Amino acid sequence: MTAAIWLGLVLSLPGSASRTASLAAVATGAAVLVGAIVWRRPAGWVGWSLVAASALVVLGEVAAGHYPLADSEGARGFLVASLLLMAAGLGYLGRRPSGSVGLADVLDTVLAVAGAVLVTWIFVGDPPLERTMVAEAIVLAIAALLVLGTAAKLWLAAVWRVPACTLVAIAAVALLAAAGDVALPAVDFSGWLDGRFARGAWTVHGLALGATGLHPSFATAINRLVWSGSDPAPPRFVLFGLIAALVPTAIVVGLVDKPVSLTRSLGGVLVPAVAATAVLLCLIGRLALIARVSQRRAIELGKRSAALADAIAQQQALQEELAFRAMHDPLTGLSNRVVLAERLSWLLGPRAVPGNPVLLLLDLDGFKDVNDTYGHPVGDELLGAVARRLVPIVPDTGVVARIGGDEFAVLLETATEAEARTHADAILAAIREPFPIDTHELRVSASIGLLVIDRSSEPTPADVLRDADLALYSAKGAGRSRVSTFDPAMRIGRTGRSRINVGLHRALARGELDLDYQPIVQLATGAVAAVEALVRWRPPGSPAIPPAQFIPVAQASGLIGAIGARVLRQACSDAVRWHSDRGVAVSVNVAASQLSMPGFADLVLETLDDTGLPAAGLILELTEAALVSTRSDAIETAHLLRLRKHGVRIAIDDFGTGYSSLAYLSRLPVDIVKLDRTFATGLSGPVPDEVAGRNFVSSIFDTIASVGMQAVAEGVETAEQAAALRPMRCELAQGHFFYRSLSAAGIDDVLTA
Repeated sequence: MTAAIWLGLVLSLPGSASRTASLAAVATGAAVLVGAIVWRRPAGWVGWSLVAASALVVLGEVAAGHYPLADSEGARGFLVASLLLMAAGLGYLGRRPSGSVGLADVLDTVLAVAGAVLVTWIFVGDPPLERTMVAEAIVLAIAALLVLGTAAKLWLAAVWRVPACTLVAIAAVALLAAAGDVALPAVDFSGWLDGRFARGAWTVHGLALGATGLHPSFATAINRLVWSGSDPAPPRFVLFGLIAALVPTAIVVGLVDKPVSLTRSLGGVLVPAVAATAVLLCLIGRLALIARVSQRRAIELGKRSAALADAIAQQQALQEELAFRAMHDPLTGLSNRVVLAERLSWLLGPRAVPGNPVLLLLDLDGFKDVNDTYGHPVGDELLGAVARRLVPIVPDTGVVARIGGDEFAVLLETATEAEARTHADAILAAIREPFPIDTHELRVSASIGLLVIDRSSEPTPADVLRDADLALYSAKGAGRSRVSTFDPAMRIGRTGRSRINVGLHRALARGELDLDYQPIVQLATGAVAAVEALVRWRPPGSPAIPPAQFIPVAQASGLIGAIGARVLRQACSDAVRWHSDRGVAVSVNVAASQLSMPGFADLVLETLDDTGLPAAGLILELTEAALVSTRSDAIETAHLLRLRKHGVRIAIDDFGTGYSSLAYLSRLPVDIVKLDRTFATGLSGPVPDEVAGRNFVSSIFDTIASVGMQAVAEGVETAEQAAALRPMRCELAQGHFFYRSLSAAGIDDVLTA
């Protein structure tokens, strides 16, 4: 608004007052710009200083007393100097940061200059220059073209995004307009200006310079310039269209106002022709650049599309692989326990085909000896070979599954006991044949528990698995390498179960249960991060009884709660010093029956309070089945949520072999996932498609990390397995390669060392 008022005064006041107001505008603009350079220290301050010097030269002209004498040679000299300084300043501001000159920038600048020359010549320059041509006009024209070219280049780089650059370009154009006050009298054609147009141009020049220094974009203006390369922005297309329209316009004006004649001066014909030719050639060159860039971008887009399609295909393959792995055993490729349970549920339901399903539970005899003698990699190969022999024996309607360790299941949709016995005998015969693995010829046998499922009793899948397991243990107890058919009498109990039950009561009363601890280490450093508490039963004067024998009895007899409470208290007491000194936590296994006890969370919190162990020092490990059941049990879920709120961490044990799947992870109240040892054993030795196996394990760790959980690799037995795990997103590992189970004193020694 202020600028408009000032310009109106200049145009409306009488001669001397108008000149004074226009000079005041130039002086004010120059002073503001100089002050902005001094106080704001803008980027490219050298260029801005040259622009300010251009304005000061104009003021110097006034100080010398030449203005407004249009016929003064000194005035024209000052004006030429001002134009050259303005061109130098604009050229410095509009240079590329790299110092290079882009072809597109050159073409754009020439287009703008040629268009301006064409318009000026046709409408202003041609009549006088047909009559006279003076040296001063030529010099001023050259200086004006330099200013016009540098201003056009700077404006095109700003493309309206940098107001300070646009304002200084306006100031340059106003300076060129004011130059007519000096240049045109030299060619005897200034009457139409009457001085008023020039004074208005000086005013716009000064006001634009002042606005440039005051604008917020002034300090960082040249850092925000956008170089077009060969892909012009929409404002450039508008400019190109206007310039292209000048050529036919110039021709029409030249024919109407100044018909071609033999008497016309050479300049009157040559200059428009050269300018029009330059416009057309530059437009052709610009279009060629755009076409080249478009072709290059089309090729690049095609490559990116192909890469995207390939990435999508890989993602699809990975998702299919993950879905397959979630339902299949990673070592043998057979169905896992999840599929077996789902198939059992369907066969026990009302929509199943008539007849009685049959379940065969198979356990290899002597498999532990194979692992101990030849190592776990050879044992894994043996499991894969057994799976390949089982599949052809089973009908297409049946299911072959590996449900853990060296235990397999064969589910027949319907069969009589005799037919099932025939299948079982065929399986025994197939397994008795030698297995050529690596350089060894291995021989093993199998024990099979056979259960003809009576659907009339409405059993659950758990009932079926329990009864088939009783038949399997019966076969092993009868001498192995045989088939044992389930008998209801087996439910009463196996040999020794009663003895173990009695012994457990005595062990609790006499304190015969003790704890060992197996360290869990950080893969990157080998430092102990936590220890897992392992209960041991060492009756005085008798061999130690493995947990695999007495824990199931404890669970069946209801003693697991008392044993679990004692283990928890002892583990917390031992871990107090480890956690306070080294930050080592203790991990305690919890059975599903413990979790379902109403006072379980209170027991844990009271134990922590009594022993002095912080909640952060305790990790509770639960089986897959226990954790999956919490999704439908409000009491168990409340226990876990309450404990986690106090800082106790929850871990899922042996992940990947039971009922859990990747889909459950984000919905379970879990902090740590302990992967079953089969994942680690699959990272070394002669396993099929080793690279794919490692990629799958790595994707499992990525999935666990993506849901904010911590992964622990169990069963790390070799240096090769540890080395394969380190690049993956697995921080912690546990296994005999690092430490075997140790007493509490042994853990003290390890931490001290």
